[in-house]
Amino acid sequence: MSESAHAQPLSEPRTPMWLPAVGAALFTLVGVGWALCPAARSQAADTESAAAAAVPAPAAQPVATVARPQAPAPAGSAATGMPRIQHMPGVAPTKKP
Repeated sequence: MSESAHAQPLSEPRTPMWLPAVGAALFTLVGVGWALCPAARSQAADTESAAAAAVPAPAAQPVATVARPQAPAPAGSAATGMPRIQHMPGVAPTKKP
């Protein structure tokens, strides 16, 4: 056992010097492209808005309302015709307030 428990880990390989330069170049290229792109987008948006203004909007159609079905009446109510259960076996009766 010639190795100690506190041995130094192997060092990581060094980063080549050209790699950060490639990252900086890509960052710059994307920044320049982004800076130039909004001018083209605003010009296209102006063209689209002018075309939309030339076409008249269709007349609004009235919206038909749909009658919703009513919810079924709860069990034991007068609407169902079934008697309400007063006491169930094994369950203590509740007092009315």
